[in-house]
Amino acid sequence: MTARTLTRSSPLLLVLFGVLFPFQWLGDHWAGFGAMLAALVPGDRAHTLAHASLFFKLGLVAVNTFPRLGRRPLLFAAVVVAAAISQEAFQLLYKDALLTFDTYRDMAADLAGGAAALGALWAMQQAGLSCPVKRRLWGE
Repeated sequence: MTARTLTRSSPLLLVLFGVLFPFQWLGDHWAGFGAMLAALVPGDRAHTLAHASLFFKLGLVAVNTFPRLGRRPLLFAAVVVAAAISQEAFQLLYKDALLTFDTYRDMAADLAGGAAALGALWAMQQAGLSCPVKRRLWGE
C-alpha cells in the first residue's frame, strides 16, 4: 500500500475501525465509558439506530473513497455485508456467545444504513443537489 493510497483511504479506515470496534467490551472494562455508552444508547431502538447510522456513515465514506462502489450496487452491498458480518463476529467472539435474534436485528440495521447511504447519494444526484462525490459517482 502506497502512502498516497493510505492517505486517501484513511477516513474509510477510521470509520471502519469505529464500526468494527467492540464498544460494549470497552464499556464493560472501563466504567466511565460504559456509563456514557449507556446514556447515549439507552435501549434497543437507540442501539438499532446507532447501528444504522454507523453503517450510513460507512457507506458514505466508502463511496467517497472508492467512487466505483456508487456505480456498482452489488459490490457496494457485498462490502456492507462483509463489514456487518465482521462487526457481529467480533461482538460474538468477545461475548463468547452464539447467534441470537439481536445479531440478525443488528445486521438488518447495518444493511439498512448502508442502503440508505447509497440511496441518499443517488437522491442528491437526481435532485441536482451539490454532492462532494457527484462527479466521480455518475460521471458529471
